[in-house]
Amino acid sequence: MSYNLRNTTFEEEFTNSEILKEIKLLQEQLINTSTTVKEPKVVDVPPFSGSSCDARRFLAQLSLVFSVQPLRYHSDSSKLAYATSRLSGRVFDLLLPYLESQPPPACVTNRADFKNWFEDTFIDTNNTYAS
Repeated sequence: MSYNLRNTTFEEEFTNSEILKEIKLLQEQLINTSTTVKEPKVVDVPPFSGSSCDARRFLAQLSLVFSVQPLRYHSDSSKLAYATSRLSGRVFDLLLPYLESQPPPACVTNRADFKNWFEDTFIDTNNTYAS
């Protein structure tokens, strides 16, 4: 077999096993090469402190962050961790017993249940926690 590399010609013979080893090595290098996908940066959702007039905005902003950064927030647990981290004051205090209970209830492990709890607690104007 002859190769022309930058005006230099050399000859080398490969056996099938050597070719297979080279292919395997190249495949491993390809797998190990990380192709990092950079998601757009977004501003953190402002902390939610319990105002019913801000509740829908808070949920909408969370949804936007999750849709813009699907790799970062790929699971319910990552979404709920972020959402919980954006709760402040009495709102976080209301959720704290659920976070500490074993096993934790669905409102802190399932995104849809968290949303239902949040809406029932802060958007329903008949609820005593809504302000």
